[in-house]
Amino acid sequence: MELLQDIGRRARLSLLLATAVCAPPAAAGTVSLENGDKITGNIQKLANGKLTVDTAYAGAVEIAWDAVSALTGEGNFVIRTADGKVRTGGIERSDGKLTVVGSDGSQAIDIGEVAGFAAAAEKAKPTLQQKLKIGFDWGYNLTRGNASLTQSALGANAQYADAKQKLSGIASSIRSSQDNAATNRHAGDARYDRFFNKRLFAYGLGGLERNSRKLLALRTKLGGGFGLQLIRDEATTLSLLGGANYSRENYFADATAAPSRQQEIARNHGESTAGFELRTTRFGGIALSSRLLVFANLTDTGRYRFEYDGSIRLPVFKKFSYGLSFYDRYDSRPNVAVRKNDYGIISALGYTF
Repeated sequence: MELLQDIGRRARLSLLLATAVCAPPAAAGTVSLENGDKITGNIQKLANGKLTVDTAYAGAVEIAWDAVSALTGEGNFVIRTADGKVRTGGIERSDGKLTVVGSDGSQAIDIGEVAGFAAAAEKAKPTLQQKLKIGFDWGYNLTRGNASLTQSALGANAQYADAKQKLSGIASSIRSSQDNAATNRHAGDARYDRFFNKRLFAYGLGGLERNSRKLLALRTKLGGGFGLQLIRDEATTLSLLGGANYSRENYFADATAAPSRQQEIARNHGESTAGFELRTTRFGGIALSSRLLVFANLTDTGRYRFEYDGSIRLPVFKKFSYGLSFYDRYDSRPNVAVRKNDYGIISALGYTF
């Protein structure tokens, strides 16, 4: 039985070291020998009592493990002990011990218990193309009957993200025309997220909006807060948001006046913010997104508004997709005599690169 266990341990160790030989990763380190010499280079592996170090001046050098008095290896190593256990982390040898420094602390192993180790291959760092995503949407609707109705929509979005931060922006422009009357809505938002860990992050946001249907000449908002990611994996992210922002609203006082004679009403507000956002990709590339932000007015007590955006995007061909989105902007107490709700559905062809 012991013989079979020993054969199994040796087989697992051989597999580990064979992987290192086929595609040998390396980690920078320093090796001190019993005779006082020092060797610097990339430590590759320990196998069959030999330590392999890739040096800049002599290539790969094999050193008898018994001749090593001290060693420091930076990076990540896979270490296997005589009892078949595996540990990962940086390594240091001194005073007859091999210390493994991992994410869960350090552990000293007797030299005689070390069966072998190999430098672990590092994950490739994401390229700029993988970190940066840019997309454009274009949609057009035409209806003929007793009245001529046309609607065009343009959209753009961009996102740059890495392990510590994310910068995103989105802009949209919708123009509707019926006979000689035209309305338009233009909006743009930008947000910066800074992650403290995998779940908690701080964010700052800014936005502009113009909406002739709601007599809104311009709304400017600037604020920030904190977010918590309840789900974060390759397919889905679900975040809760909370914070505060300052907004300035300019409204047209008279909807019937000519544009050159329009007078504007300006209001400044402080608002608390709460909401969520969900993004997920399912069923062979179908992307779903949903975001709701509720703004409670701190200076006009009892007034609140919310912004909702939802979309579904279907892959069509390579980088082309078809998108269907819904938006709703609600204000419980508008500054001028307009409807509380402004909502719409937009269909558009998109391209991402």
